[in-house]
Amino acid sequence: MRRCRVGEVQWLRGRGGEFSEWAFVLYEESGKPCVTFLYSRGLDAEAGRYQVQAALAGVVSVKSALP
Repeated sequence: MRRCRVGEVQWLRGRGGEFSEWAFVLYEESGKPCVTFLYSRGLDAEAGRYQVQAALAGVVSVKSALP
């Protein structure tokens, strides 16, 4: 079974400039993006990523609720 993974923190800018945020993505076990976490500060995004990784320790499965 493939494990879910947490992507790296990246600076994202939306088309048309509707947002500019620090973000990371949680990928489900199939490799599809499941959740995107957006932050206004890079340090907060890094801390959030660390917390999500810690929360996923020992998780058996991560799957999106959407098809």
